[in-house]
Amino acid sequence: MKKTRTRADLGLCWGTVTKATLPELIEVAGKAGFGAIATRPAMYFAAIESGMTDRELRRRLDDNGVRVTVIDPLITGLPAVPTVEEVAPDHRSFFQHGEDDCFRAAEALRAETVNAVHWQGRETSLDALAEAIGGMGGRAREHGVDIAVEFMPSSGIPDLAFTRQLIARAGSDNVGILLDTWHFVRSGGRLDELCALPPGSIAALQVSDRAAKDVRPVQASMSGRSLPGDGEFPLSEILGIVLPANPGLNVSVEVFNEDLGRLPPLDAAKRAFAAIAKLVPER
Repeated sequence: MKKTRTRADLGLCWGTVTKATLPELIEVAGKAGFGAIATRPAMYFAAIESGMTDRELRRRLDDNGVRVTVIDPLITGLPAVPTVEEVAPDHRSFFQHGEDDCFRAAEALRAETVNAVHWQGRETSLDALAEAIGGMGGRAREHGVDIAVEFMPSSGIPDLAFTRQLIARAGSDNVGILLDTWHFVRSGGRLDELCALPPGSIAALQVSDRAAKDVRPVQASMSGRSLPGDGEFPLSEILGIVLPANPGLNVSVEVFNEDLGRLPPLDAAKRAFAAIAKLVPER
């Protein structure tokens, strides 16, 4: 019997359609063919402030056949991250919503995971991070939510090896890894590291690519990404390792790209869906 790909296998991250509000993200994801989205907590609260209710947002999700997989990011509350006053004005919305707000958004939108990110964080001790992440995992469990930890170069959680140590020391069974292919490759990640992960280690997956002529520094994180399949990352190999070891894992497209950002959100979403659908193997 022929294997089929389901809509639920593929997700659209807010970073691919940065012009979209949460209601728009839901609609363009559904129209483009995605079955899931990842949204910022700030987008949820903006929708509520605009007059929408939780019930209306959930109805819109249901009507479009879309679910929320990840609330992304949770930064505030991790050690050695800047305060909202210390970051650039155009970045402050990322630091305005802490743990309680993220859990509220997750419960309202029936999200499965909150993504903890040490973005712009200074180097700090493994013990301090583990204590924070372990406590966060325990509190998340009370809300029926898992925690993912996303590593990125130039943060205090710089690579996959450090993240494995961090999660082991945190000691909470509802804390896993968010694997972003951009950060994995640019942090020097190797395929054998992925092969060595215990099954079920990865809680969320974000996919993008990099053009072969990309000369930007390794720290760059929110610009210049390419759609999956348009660059040099070994995405087929990465997915071939990760997906069998993590059954049911949603494959989300997160492509921060200036040209893509200039498109109407639906056009950007359709391009993203076409790209990722070519790479995700049928099941």
